[in-house]
Amino acid sequence: LAALRYLGEFEIALSFISEQQMKLYNEDAPRLIEWHIDILLELDYLDQALNTLKMYEDFPYFSLETNELIASLGEKVQHKRKLKTMQKNFDLYEIERRLFSRSAELAYSALNYINNNYHEAYVPILKKALLDAPDENTKSLVVFALKNKNFNEVVQVNKFGKLVKCNPALAPDPFATKAWEALSNKMIAISNDDEDMNFGSVASSLMLGHAIYLYPIIYANNDIDGLASAYHFMTLRALGRGRNLIDFANEFNYDLNKIEATLNKYHFDYFRK
Repeated sequence: LAALRYLGEFEIALSFISEQQMKLYNEDAPRLIEWHIDILLELDYLDQALNTLKMYEDFPYFSLETNELIASLGEKVQHKRKLKTMQKNFDLYEIERRLFSRSAELAYSALNYINNNYHEAYVPILKKALLDAPDENTKSLVVFALKNKNFNEVVQVNKFGKLVKCNPALAPDPFATKAWEALSNKMIAISNDDEDMNFGSVASSLMLGHAIYLYPIIYANNDIDGLASAYHFMTLRALGRGRNLIDFANEFNYDLNKIEATLNKYHFDYFRK
């Protein structure tokens, strides 16, 4: 049974439980119950999971652990049923409300729902969000969502007050460009020269977050040096080692004008707050 769960053969696992249920129950009742319910949840058989728990309630108990387990699993199943019911109620109005809220969590929940339940009826709302959503990250994630659905049509995105045209299906992956590779290599070299063992992970997190924030705008090859120095500056600030930009440029022998131009061009203000 453990092997079937590991391999994801959930239907076969259910058949095995059906054939060997009492033997498995007598061997280890709590484990059987937990695995049985988890398998049903993996298959999204929520009603069957509830009925199965009721069935186990009528079985002879061997310990307090079994009683407590059935109660906790019941709460788990009911929670998933509630989430599923909420998802079913994501009508067009609710999706739009969430995309246009200033809550990142609500916007992400709407996009996650769209990814799992995509329909052409959502396209007008998504296009509207690309122009008017209050958060730049939401606009970027809408482009990613359309790209994931291979949406092959030119759309307009209002990024930082300017209209950018892109075809999501053909838009480049921001993490698979030569510019991203070159920038990553430069940041690895800078990280290796820094004594703080956390420098690399903080820099990587900043780069990933900022690249998503900018999308569908991507890095230009001729800006790599400026971007590397900008990320060096931002990473030190994030690590609590911030300093005046002029002093930073002098200490590391960077071109101050290039750093300032890069910070402005790629809208680092969001990360400098």
